[in-house]
Amino acid sequence: MRPSATRQGFTLVELLVVIAIIGVMVGLLLPAVQAAREAARRMQCSNNLKQIGLALHNYHDTFQLFPPGVVTGVAGVNDPRFAWSVMILPQLEQASLFEALNTSTRSMRNAFENTPTSTPTGYELMRTPVPAYLCPSDPGETLNTNRQFTTVTVPGVTSPFSIGKSNYPGSDGDAGGNGFFADNSRVKMAEITDGLSNTIMVGERASRSGNVGNFAALWAGRGGDDEPSIGDLQPLREAAVLGRTTFKFRTGEGGTAGARPDFAYSSAHPGGAQFAFGDGSVRLINENITWVNTTADPAPPTSQFGLFNKLGGAKDGLPISEL
Repeated sequence: MRPSATRQGFTLVELLVVIAIIGVMVGLLLPAVQAAREAARRMQCSNNLKQIGLALHNYHDTFQLFPPGVVTGVAGVNDPRFAWSVMILPQLEQASLFEALNTSTRSMRNAFENTPTSTPTGYELMRTPVPAYLCPSDPGETLNTNRQFTTVTVPGVTSPFSIGKSNYPGSDGDAGGNGFFADNSRVKMAEITDGLSNTIMVGERASRSGNVGNFAALWAGRGGDDEPSIGDLQPLREAAVLGRTTFKFRTGEGGTAGARPDFAYSSAHPGGAQFAFGDGSVRLINENITWVNTTADPAPPTSQFGLFNKLGGAKDGLPISEL
């Protein structure tokens, strides 16, 4: 009598059960993996802001003031303007890039036109990705295609053209001009009378995604006032390098000219954005933070300002509650 044959392998039913179990496990693990990846990206973004905050403090230690928001040119001439984020490149271990731009002897327009000539050209330099200015969660490219230059001549380049993106605009305050940065500003640490820990210095802004037009920022500088607007937005003016808490987080509500999401703070992180404060600390602010339209008609009294409004002004004297 022959012994019975030993069965080998799986039956179809057993195989299907194993596949189903693996599918369930992958479904359970995938959100955790995605959450872990986003946590790592948010940590890198926080580190970027800490580097920027430290660079600004080192700049202040050297020059006894913070860099200007933008360096304006000759009065009445609508030239592009270098930004505060160019001035701290040496403090971000980007001294070679800063020296190649040669901001002490040439304007941003000169750099675009490459006068005097250099290799790489000024245009190529301003297209250089600066890692400290890029949030790893942001879906956009390293070039800011949402804020293109149209009126500047670059030899051999067809207009419009794009330059390097930044996800970190400096704070122009609440009403504008009452924060850390403004046109030709010379703000000193002692002038931040609301307290360094109570005042936003630099915040996040995401690239445009879908119908949310936040446009990110530019690290090299802004365009001239003769750059055309796109719809109701003015993507190459101060909003290209600065942000204001006048405008509601992410959506850009507020302002006499309507919504300005290109000027608002926002981020690709779920639930909020990260900000570097004047004391160098970095904190995540919930996107539902209290805010009011300070430019409404009639304008609300300062006693009714939201916490987000108050965090923008450097010396408005408004009390700040805990974040």
